[in-house]
Amino acid sequence: MAPPEPAAPPPLLLGTFEDDYGIAYSISAARWHQHPNATYRIVQWDLEGRYLIAQNAEANPSDGGLWTRIDWITLSDMPPYEWAFCLSAYNAPTAEEAERTVLANRDTPRTGCNGYPFSRMRRRSLGHRPEANLARPGYSGPVTASERTNPPVASPLP
Repeated sequence: MAPPEPAAPPPLLLGTFEDDYGIAYSISAARWHQHPNATYRIVQWDLEGRYLIAQNAEANPSDGGLWTRIDWITLSDMPPYEWAFCLSAYNAPTAEEAERTVLANRDTPRTGCNGYPFSRMRRRSLGHRPEANLARPGYSGPVTASERTNPPVASPLP
């Protein structure tokens, strides 16, 4: 028998997004996917506390099978960014331990994620292909198929 679906999350957090580092995400009520290869199975949405608890997929590049707490904050007057998140815990041994990890400070989003900024999220259009978002230094958009096979060459000009 499949585990029950978690409580309904805020619609603001559902969809396809890109953070201010150029990383793409697909988020549903039951799954948080950081492209290209990190997936988290959401088991709890705490709407009052503004956080979720998720189990890291076994196939994730690191911390497979462990537990994550993701805190979020709504952003105003920061278009195109709508909200931001903080990975308060990402390698907790249990869901309970992840939930007890409280380090996000929403009053100071620039430093409130354990001394670092919350990652700001902007919604991507339906035509955006998150799986193509293999961001590279100095470029905040997705990498095209042509760029994957023919990477850009730095210009010798200043």
